[in-house]
Amino acid sequence: MIHLMPPLALAALIVLAGGGAARAQVVLAGAAPSSGPLRYVERGDWSRYDDGRYVGLTRRETRGVLDAAPFEGGVEYRGDFYVLEETRRDESLSARAVDEVLGAAWRVGNDGRWIMLEDSGWPSLRGVPAFPKEAVRVGERWTAEGLRVVDPGGEGKPTRVPVLVQYEFKGEREYRGERVLVVSGKFATRYRGGQDPAGDRALEGGAGTHDFEALVGAESGRLLLLRDSFDETWTYAGKRTVRMKGFLLLFYEGAAPIDRVALADGISAALGERPVSAAPDAEAAVGSGAGSGELSAGSGTGAGAESPAGGPASGAESAASKAGLPALAEYPEAGLELRELERGLSLTIKDLRFVADSDELLPSEKGRLDLVAAALKTVPGRTFLVEGHTASVGRAADELALSERRARRIVDELVARGLEARRFVWRGLGSTRPLAPNDTEANKALNRRVEITILED
Repeated sequence: MIHLMPPLALAALIVLAGGGAARAQVVLAGAAPSSGPLRYVERGDWSRYDDGRYVGLTRRETRGVLDAAPFEGGVEYRGDFYVLEETRRDESLSARAVDEVLGAAWRVGNDGRWIMLEDSGWPSLRGVPAFPKEAVRVGERWTAEGLRVVDPGGEGKPTRVPVLVQYEFKGEREYRGERVLVVSGKFATRYRGGQDPAGDRALEGGAGTHDFEALVGAESGRLLLLRDSFDETWTYAGKRTVRMKGFLLLFYEGAAPIDRVALADGISAALGERPVSAAPDAEAAVGSGAGSGELSAGSGTGAGAESPAGGPASGAESAASKAGLPALAEYPEAGLELRELERGLSLTIKDLRFVADSDELLPSEKGRLDLVAAALKTVPGRTFLVEGHTASVGRAADELALSERRARRIVDELVARGLEARRFVWRGLGSTRPLAPNDTEANKALNRRVEITILED
């Protein structure tokens, strides 16, 4: 637990005239925002050196949409973070593979205290920037504690590193047509092995420097952008070293929620088919999707979307009912199913046929993919998550690789039909998320599927 001014709080920095110089005063206006969602994006670009040898340029993007809900004394944030790998140097034209989907939840009190409820390593920078409660003039400085979460070797073992940040108020400027206040900061990386008992035990030490600039909306008080330039070296057991030199960009902005009923209506109109509600019981819901042939890969991995037995979860049904949607909407002629998940709407393509053990689609699937593309074109400006699923029939590694290839093939097919590649993220999940036991051919057919989720981002 750390004590500092939360970066997501609506702390209003007010520029005042006085004594011939501008000064800024932080005024806590309560917790921000009272309701979500809030979009978070973190982009990193750094050169990596292992044991002094240049390995290459690493580019990562992590993003998520957080629901913010007030509680007595602060705000609670919950959401999923998507860790994306770059697939091309020009990210604006590229669909990207999802490396991980990680849940996170934390509370920030009005006094600035952070309490992590579910800590997967994100956000990676916590309590930065922090603002003083007293008035400060341009050029004045202050210090505050923060926390950085690192995984230099990509081991999947996040380690928490406390930092002491030196700040300076630089004045104001314009950013994207908005008046912003500029705060600079710097801190040193100093980590000793075991300092974080829950961190990577093989990480023995770390040293380096960080210099950043943060832009805060003069009217809203919200952190809009933080750019951090860093150079640090980490030492692992056996004296292996990892050096990282580059920059990190953090963005925070509001995110408009999806009008799920309107999107469902648009999809139905594009398909030219009236949806049919599935049977409410899990057995009927699972049975309605049975089919033969090779199936593809898909999305919609959110917790709570499915029951352990493979049927629709009661929580998903309740949410769908509240939104005016059936828990399951079937389009029998097109072989599609629309579901409402916590993270958005999920469109499942059933019985999508590939050449066996291949990502090559059979020619008979062209018409259905035309329909799916037409349906997605009715969705303005949202991201589509495509994840691959297979039945469990062989080696897990082979199933994962096949589901990844098939997920990417679906993205390529939809892009070829006029959808923008930059709107897609994708990954394969192999046989790790079954809808039914892999005990019959019909159930295996259910588990081999493609789902496309319209994300609430």
